[in-house]
Amino acid sequence: MTKSILDGKKILAVDDEPDILDVLEEEILSVAPQCKIEKATTYYDAKQRLTSQTYDLVILDIMGIRASISSIYLPNKISRWPCSRRMPLIRNR
Repeated sequence: MTKSILDGKKILAVDDEPDILDVLEEEILSVAPQCKIEKATTYYDAKQRLTSQTYDLVILDIMGIRASISSIYLPNKISRWPCSRRMPLIRNR
């Protein structure tokens, strides 16, 4: 198997559905077993993780975390935090 560009990277996946996060983690780890994936199911958990740790990539399901009105602004907030200057953000509307 060829080495994946994601091997050794740290990813944060955010979605309010734990089953979706589990499938995403399984799929990523099947091609990049050395990747570290952390999961958040709420805006507040995602915010806490993003302000206390650094990630190489964030995968954000914006529709899924809209239960909290603040979550609508999460992508805008992330882009202003110093930790995100070199961090790609993938989001689903």
